[in-house]
Amino acid sequence: MIYTHELNSIARIAIECLQDSGHDKPYVYGKAMQLSEFDKWETIFWATHQLDKENRERFAEKVGVPIESLITTFETIRKIEFKG
Repeated sequence: MIYTHELNSIARIAIECLQDSGHDKPYVYGKAMQLSEFDKWETIFWATHQLDKENRERFAEKVGVPIESLITTFETIRKIEFKG
């Protein structure tokens, strides 16, 4: 079993959101396995594009920013990196 200390800090928050919303352990474990391969930017992309609306809002609240800010920040950095 994967332990949350094996995840990056953003992935731990995403997993916490899934647990808080009542997903069963096998589902959460599968997502933790997936996120264990991601860096923080990949995790933010995953959280803003793969979580359902309720969990996206929960995620944004836990990290302390509006969901729109997460999406905008990610998109801005992605565009800058592709131009660089």
